[in-house]
Amino acid sequence: MAKKRKSGITKTQAVRDALKKFPNEAPKEIAAKLTARGTSVTPGYVSTIKSGLKKENKPVRTKKTGETEGTNDRVSVSSLINAKAFVEVAGGVDKARQVLDVLAKLR
Repeated sequence: MAKKRKSGITKTQAVRDALKKFPNEAPKEIAAKLTARGTSVTPGYVSTIKSGLKKENKPVRTKKTGETEGTNDRVSVSSLINAKAFVEVAGGVDKARQVLDVLAKLR
């Protein structure tokens, strides 16, 4: 566990707070401000924390299994299974086509 400073916060938290307060300042300037307040940090440390914050805020994209990608002509097995179930619910291939035609017009 990180040691807390006399002020009650860790260096990392002090850097995070400074980055929120001064989002447009360079790491060198933030490091100088924190050092003047008694929290000794380097610009490199500020950069590391800043890049970590950017990674935390990025959404993670995962590829769903069974979906086709791009303009590929291949159809996945799960797509075929879902299509078969749709055709059965619709009452046959012709009915399913009619439903898809109406759906296309609604878009």
